Amino acid sequence: FKKMKKRAKEQKLNYPYLDDGTQKICAKYGALKTPEVFVLSKTDGKLILEYKGGVDNNVLYEEKVTEHFVDDAVTALLKGDKPTKTITKAHGCRIACKVLY
Repeated sequence: FKKMKKRAKEQKLNYPYLDDGTQKICAKYGALKTPEVFVLSKTDGKLILEYKGGVDNNVLYEEKVTEHFVDDAVTALLKGDKPTKTITKAHGCRIACKVLY
């Protein structure tokens, strides 16, 4: 986790990086892969899952990306709209979430 925080700082990533050591978040949102993105909004003090899935539609070749799922979801929410896609397939390594299995 310390190395990932360092890398996030070096890369100037402007979003939180979560260490789910207790696996409570993994269980709550059903995280199955890493990376897997969860976009949440807050309504009346409650967190609402607005999008779950991959970052974009091409995990191997950045230059071949034609859909930016996370960017699109966040942009829609900032405009007061709902994302057009609320779930996509996340590609990556399976998470060994003991709480789920």
